[in-house]
Amino acid sequence: MLFVSPDYRKTTSWMGPKAEADLVQIIDELKARFRIGKVILCGGSMGGSSALTFAAMHPERIDGVASMNGTANHLEYENFQDAIAESFGGTKAKIPQEYKKRSAEYWPERLTMPVGISVGGKDDVVPPGSVIRLAGILKKLQPNVLLIIRPQRDTRPITRTAKRYSNSSSAKPGSKRRASSVVAHMDRKPCATPR
Repeated sequence: MLFVSPDYRKTTSWMGPKAEADLVQIIDELKARFRIGKVILCGGSMGGSSALTFAAMHPERIDGVASMNGTANHLEYENFQDAIAESFGGTKAKIPQEYKKRSAEYWPERLTMPVGISVGGKDDVVPPGSVIRLAGILKKLQPNVLLIIRPQRDTRPITRTAKRYSNSSSAKPGSKRRASSVVAHMDRKPCATPR
């Protein structure tokens, strides 16, 4: 089993077309290099949104998805619009179909793999409404859905941590770190990270 939590070429990737192509390539390269049985995609905040987006767009490549504090609807989401527009190739007013295509809430029937979602009820950076609605629909379609709602939790510390990381010297703008996010192979063999 392979857990993938990609570190994209930019801190504003939001699973736009370039990030999507990168992740397809990462998964294909790792499957070609290692004996991979299952791929679980996980992420928090922007990464949680991206995990849901990728799983809905490529369900044949993903065996499970865990989204922590993400959004499932880019058409209604209002924060980080400059970054999302850069990633998606335009604003939602100009290319609404691209935003819809990348919104997992519109494609619940594609999420046939196990799905875990956690949200903070007081999160105003990434409001939980769309993923709560998505989880409700998914629970009617399949049994392997876990929704954890922490009603008193504010997830803004995650966003602050991400901002600190993106401003640190270890984050190099424009760098492409392939497969640096391989966490573990669950077959008890040592974790190998291709460079």
